[in-house]
This record gives sequence, structure tokens and C-alpha cells, in this order.
Amino acid sequence: MNLAVALTRFTTPTLRLHAIILYTVLVVAPLKAQYSPIPTRNLDICDSLVRESAYILAKQLRAPLFPQDTVAVLVVQHEAAWMLESALFRLFQKARRYQAPDSASHYTRLVVRITDLATRYFTLPQDVDIVAREISCQVFALVETHDGIVQPLEPISRKYYDTISRQHVSLVENKQYAFTAGTLPAAPPNFWRHILEPAIITLAGALVVALFFFVRTQ
Repeated sequence: MNLAVALTRFTTPTLRLHAIILYTVLVVAPLKAQYSPIPTRNLDICDSLVRESAYILAKQLRAPLFPQDTVAVLVVQHEAAWMLESALFRLFQKARRYQAPDSASHYTRLVVRITDLATRYFTLPQDVDIVAREISCQVFALVETHDGIVQPLEPISRKYYDTISRQHVSLVENKQYAFTAGTLPAAPPNFWRHILEPAIITLAGALVVALFFFVRTQ
């Protein structure tokens, strides 16, 4: 028989209320506190940072750097190069000023390189069950003209920072892409979480059961 149903049948209203409050506060509430919504996936955050970097790069290119109307875009090989290529070509096509790198009429080349795209985790001294999550993106680009002039652009650096539960780390990573996974630091021992809290929950459950049988014998 369910404990909550049993309490409503065999106890007085006052004892019933006390038992339910005790069970809720000491057993149900700590268990519910362990469940929280899954944070944004690392891959989605990386994609957002890359798109932001592409937008900043496109703003730099609004200056009159090119005498031509077309430019070849070359993204140096990287595991996330497809993200940057997609973001750049969307922006360039919107500007109606750039063409894909297979164009035969270009005289200027834009070379873009992802120099850093990584996920990192850090421990928090105030809560061993939570880790700080940092995702960084750095992009470097330069312009090569047909006459051999090389013009470096301003390096772009973007970061995302938040905190997530340790139990969610494996859920937000995508093992297919190494840049979405980081090394999770070992959790330091926590007396409250690993010893005292389970003991209190067990004791609270035992007290509720004992109270139930005590009232039935009266």
C-alpha cells in the first residue's frame, strides 16, 4: 500500500498533517531538488559563437577594403569549419557582394581560420555538484589581393560562460565533435552530499514509517 494513502486512512488529521509535512520536507523536496532542466547543448553554443564571429567579421569587411565586387572565401580546415562557412556565406550572399570560392572572376581572397573552439569545465568551491562551463571561440582572418597585398583583419574572440550540474555534462556534449567535450574535473569529497544528506533522508523515511505503525497500534 502506498505510504501516503496509508497515512490518510489510519491516522488522525493532526498526525496525518505532521507526517505528510515531514515526508515532503525531508524526503520529497531533496529528491526534487536534484532534477533540473537540461542546459543548452555545447554544440548549439559553439554554433552561436561561430555565427557571432562571422557577423563581426562581415562588419569588418564593410570597410572599402576591396576594389572588386567579388571575393573568394577560404576557411582553413577545422572540425567546425562547416559552421563558419555556412555563417559567412549567408552573410555574404545577403550583402550581394561576395561569391563562393569556385568563382572564376575573383581577384581577392578572404582566408579565415578558427584558432580556438573548445569547451572547458572548472570546479566551484561553493558547490561540488556544479561546474563552471566555458566555451571559447577565436577566429583570425586576412585578405589577400591579386597584387599580393596581405591585409590582416582584427582577431575575433567570443566566450560563453555559465554553470551546469555535473550530471548534465554528458547530456550537453556531442562526442562526434571534440570541441563540444571537455575534461570534467574530479569532484572533491562532500560530507553533506555523500554522507549526511542520504542519512537524513533515510532517517526521515524511517521516522514516517515508524509513526505510521505507532499510530495504527493505538
